[in-house]
Amino acid sequence: MYQGSSPKISCPHCQTPIVVSLDVLFGAAQALCNGCGSTLKVNQEKNREPLQLLEEFMTEVNKIKGIN
Repeated sequence: MYQGSSPKISCPHCQTPIVVSLDVLFGAAQALCNGCGSTLKVNQEKNREPLQLLEEFMTEVNKIKGIN
């Protein structure tokens, strides 16, 4: 299991750090800012290439872990 700190982004409205999950990064979920209440969602069109690389990486990690 991943033991590092969770990835964070700064809220574009109030700069509060927001913990983001892989679901948020892949656009399957939204993140809520605890500072100002803004709802954030990753723009999949604008971030297509990095998201593709992340998905390929996660596929390889799951292969190593023996998860289908």
